[in-house]
This record gives sequence, structure tokens and C-alpha cells, in this order.
Amino acid sequence: MKTTARTVLALTTACLIILGYCLFNFKHLARNIGYDEVFYFFWVDNWDNYQVYYPHHLLFTPTSVLFQKCFTELTGITNTAFIQRFKNILFVSVGLGLFFLIFYAHSRRFLLSLTIALLIGISGSLWHDVHHHETSAIPVVLINLNMLFLLFYRKFPYPILFIILFSLFNAFAILLHQMYLFSIISVFLILLFTKPKKDTKFYTFKNLSRSFLYLFFVLCIVGGAYYYIGFVKLNLRLEDNPQGTQTYMSLPIKGNFIKYFYLIKAYDKWGKKHASLLKHGINGYVSSFMTTFRTKYVNPGDFFNDRHFPSNIVLLAIVTFLSGFIIFFIPVFRRYGMLYPALLLWLVIGSAFILWWEPWYIEHWIYITILTWILVFMVCNTLIENIRQNVPRIAVYVFLCFLLWSVGSVLYRENFTHTVLAQKKLFLPASASTRYWKEDYKMDAIYKKNDR
Repeated sequence: MKTTARTVLALTTACLIILGYCLFNFKHLARNIGYDEVFYFFWVDNWDNYQVYYPHHLLFTPTSVLFQKCFTELTGITNTAFIQRFKNILFVSVGLGLFFLIFYAHSRRFLLSLTIALLIGISGSLWHDVHHHETSAIPVVLINLNMLFLLFYRKFPYPILFIILFSLFNAFAILLHQMYLFSIISVFLILLFTKPKKDTKFYTFKNLSRSFLYLFFVLCIVGGAYYYIGFVKLNLRLEDNPQGTQTYMSLPIKGNFIKYFYLIKAYDKWGKKHASLLKHGINGYVSSFMTTFRTKYVNPGDFFNDRHFPSNIVLLAIVTFLSGFIIFFIPVFRRYGMLYPALLLWLVIGSAFILWWEPWYIEHWIYITILTWILVFMVCNTLIENIRQNVPRIAVYVFLCFLLWSVGSVLYRENFTHTVLAQKKLFLPASASTRYWKEDYKMDAIYKKNDR
């Protein structure tokens, strides 16, 4: 197929993914309001009088306010719940289209690229957050797209320009969600050990300077934002306020910037030792693929029992993926260089943090879920490239895609039935304080009918 035809096909497919995923989820937009959402809606509605710069997701509310104002001016719609949920649907849909384009531009394998992009879209944790005004969906798509841009770093003729642009997107993702500070470690290692196209050989000093240039830009942007909001906007300081009267988010931080920076820990709910840590971790991680998964249903000797089949087959697939990352480490490393072990490192560090933090909550595993699919793509693409001539490459290609589509069919059935449709039919608001709840957060005017 000619290059022009390939480009048209890829762009058309990306547009269809964006439009199809957006309209599909718009039709099934959830009616029930989550507990955290009530507070996020309140902060958006009361921004002029009550500006909230929540440190764990610093720019999430301000960007939500900006989107709401623009959307209302263009459409006249004022329902906060609808606008903010539509924002998530729109952004994730565009993100899936870009995932496909990046996969395809890198591999020139249409079916594999389409398969992985769609598997990302129907994974439980992302599909759950697409229908809600939650803090993870947008930054998790942004940070993983940003990591995928590194596939082209070795071929990019201007590495300094690449690093500057990459740093801007990386910093913005971190400002949308503080958790993605962990990505800095992996990106630093990737830039340190990767030889760009412009270099005729590996230059240790050049690579070291480029890595520190990335670190400088990211830390300046992120640190500058936290400094301005913390010290200038909120008038905090490094030591406690001697009067002890200053609070933020109803927590007595006493004007201390350090306590503000890790405010999430002040709730005394996260960052503790948990009973049955491994069970909680398996539940959270596998539930992020299939939301109905629970470890009590897992029985390896009972794979073909109807009751347990979906949970067991998804767990078996995930164990196979994780095993494949190690078994095929050498050929994938030869194909992708430091990018592959660095992403594996991020997978390990991120998983360890979530196990320490709140391991049973599927939302925290979203970026690990998408990262897993990215690594699956890298392994599959490498295996297809390394097929010997006496084995038909197309046969292996189709077989791998068939296996992925088989897992995807289970994910789609379970997540659509028990997540998308279930959320759509729920109607009762969350048990949030009446101080923050407003009746017009219900979306009856949008649905035009009772759909319970």
C-alpha cells in the first residue's frame, strides 16, 4: 500500500475511533453522582469565591473551570455534571485516536495498533472514569501518550527541541496528577541511555546533559507552579503558622507548605500497612481490566466453570502478559533499547506505590493498566518482526491479534454489562454533605426521560 493511502487510512481510522468512542459513551453517560464528584462539581461552581488548588491534582480544578466557561459560552449548557463528564469523554476519545496513530506510525501494523487502542478503551478502570468527573482519566491518557512519544526519540533529528516539548507535556501531566512524578525516573534513564539519530555514536556527556536538561525543565515548571500557588496565592510558608489558624480543605496544615504538598496523606486513610496486601493488590490491578473481578472467585483448577470463567480467563491473560515481559526481555530490549526496561521500571515503582497507598481502588491502577497494554504492544510487535522465514509471519500476526481480541471480548462483555450499563441506570446521589450537593447536578434535563 502506498504511503499516501496508508496515511489516509490511518487518519480515517483515528477519526472513526474518536467519533465512535465519544458517541458511544455519550449515549451511555452515567446518571449516578460519585462521592468525590460532588466536591469537584462544587469547586468548579464556586471557583470565583472558593478557589481550590488541591495539591494532589493541582491544575485539575482550574482547567475544569476553564473548560466549563468555554463550553457554556459555545453551547449555552450550564449543567456542571454533564459538562465535566463530557470533557472526560471527549479527551479520552481523542486520546484513543492518538494511541492508534502512534502505534501505527511506529509499527505500520494496522490490526495490532487498532486492537491495542480498543483494548485500552474498554479496560475497566478507564471506562469507569470516562463516565465520571474524576481526576485520573485525563492525566493518565496524557502521561501515557507522552511516554509513547519516546518511541520516536531515536529518529527525531532535533533532540533538544524534542526534550523541551516533551518536558512541557510531562510537567502538565504531573500538575494534573501528582502521582506521575514517578515518571521522571524512567524518562531520565531513557534519555541517558538512548542515542538520538543526530549522533553518530553514543556520547556519554551529551546524553547526561540532555537528561539533566529534561530534569531541569520539568522540575522548574512543576516546582514553579507549586511555588506560585503555595507561597504566592495561598501565602503558605515552610514552617507552621504560629497562630495555628490557617486551614486548607478543612485540614489544619497551619500554613505549612510541606504539609500542603502531601496533603493527601493528612487524611490518614492512605499510605498504611494493609491486611491481605497481596489480595488487595491483585483485586485492584485485575479489576482495573475487568471491574467485576474479585479474588474470591479465582480458582485456577476451575477455569471452565461458568461462574468463574471471566475472572479466571482475565487473570490468566494478565499473568501471561507479565510473564511475557520477562521471557521476551532480550529481543524486546534489542528492538526498543532503554525504553523497554525503563517502562518496566515505572510499572514496578508505580505498582509498589499503589500497594502502599490504596491497592484495592481500581482508579489508582489506571495508568498501570494502560502501561501494561503499551508493553503488550511492544512485545507483540517485536515477536512479529522476529519471525523466521520458515514460519508465515502473517499467521503469527493474526494469531496474536486473535488472542488479544478473545481477551477483549471478555472485557467488553463484563465491563459494558456490569460497569457502563450499571452506572447508567443508577440514580441516587452519593452520600455527600448537603452543603456541597445541588439538585441540578442530576442530569434529567439532559436525558429527557427516566432511564432507571
